[in-house]
Amino acid sequence: MTVSARQATGQNRGLVHRMQQGVLERVRFALKRRRVGAVPAVDGGPLVLGRFNTASGSTILSRGDDSGPGLLVTSSPGIGIFAAGTSAAPGVYGSSDADGVGVFGSSPATGVAGAGDQTGVAGTGPVAVTGISDRSAGLGVWGQAAGNSSMGLFGRGAFGVYAASTGEDTFLGGAAGGIGVFGTTEGPGVAARFDGEVNVNGGLTANIKSAAVPFPDGTRRRLYCMESPDTWFEDFGEAGLANGRAEVSLAADFAAIVDTAGYHVFVTPHDVGSLGLAVVARHADRFEVRELAHGDGGGTFSYRIVARRKDMAPPRLAPIPPEATAAVVPPNLPPMPTPPEPPSPTLLNPPRS
Repeated sequence: MTVSARQATGQNRGLVHRMQQGVLERVRFALKRRRVGAVPAVDGGPLVLGRFNTASGSTILSRGDDSGPGLLVTSSPGIGIFAAGTSAAPGVYGSSDADGVGVFGSSPATGVAGAGDQTGVAGTGPVAVTGISDRSAGLGVWGQAAGNSSMGLFGRGAFGVYAASTGEDTFLGGAAGGIGVFGTTEGPGVAARFDGEVNVNGGLTANIKSAAVPFPDGTRRRLYCMESPDTWFEDFGEAGLANGRAEVSLAADFAAIVDTAGYHVFVTPHDVGSLGLAVVARHADRFEVRELAHGDGGGTFSYRIVARRKDMAPPRLAPIPPEATAAVVPPNLPPMPTPPEPPSPTLLNPPRS
């Protein structure tokens, strides 16, 4: 009997359909035999979706469109998803393409909370951890540590911690500029400490400036800085008279950074028999000294040169905005989230039926 092409196509489709139905029946039978028994709803318990995957591959849940999540789990008041990793493997691992987010958390209270004996939350990548707050007086990243010698925030890298301020500063009553890094202390400690070189590209304003100098008894003592209403640099030296005259060259490195059009020189003779000294000429590269009363004595003398800084000319006794030195009250911090207790082991490992 001759079979037409249409009949052959119909027979093939029927065969394929029967094969698919057979596969589905075998899958249903296998799942029925291996089905996990129902777990009663328990406050704080996990939602059991199936048995553990012991194969070398992965179980994949995905959607082919953008209409919703691949997996949506809600739980009230307990834990929606609990994952525990073993052998140094992560309990939860999230990854995404260049435009997405590997793991995202959102909540009226705490979006993502991490607690651990070693690390609560760890991140790797060009930007390991990003914190964004869109609320007034909000906090992008908040770290808190309660133990002795513990650190709320630690950073290490080319830039251990980088902070930038934009827009208005709500802490200072709306003053423009803001604060890139704000440190305060709630006890006898210090607001900030730097062990190493510190560079400030800009103005430095402080109520008191001092140096911690080692003292013979092993302690360090505070020596305070001399202050001036203008930007003055100083240099010191010693020179000698010959027949009551001296011509002293300015140090080349000092002359390169000060305004040599007008500077001050203070001289002090070391010889008790000196009639006194006068600075009779101040040049761009040197100054001239003469003994008083046309004296022709010798001996040495000390000098002090005071000259204005060359590269900038800030106003004399420039006023400081009140908010620059006013006490800053940090925002009220929300309570730290309490890590939830892990589910009971009997719920994480239900008995096979």
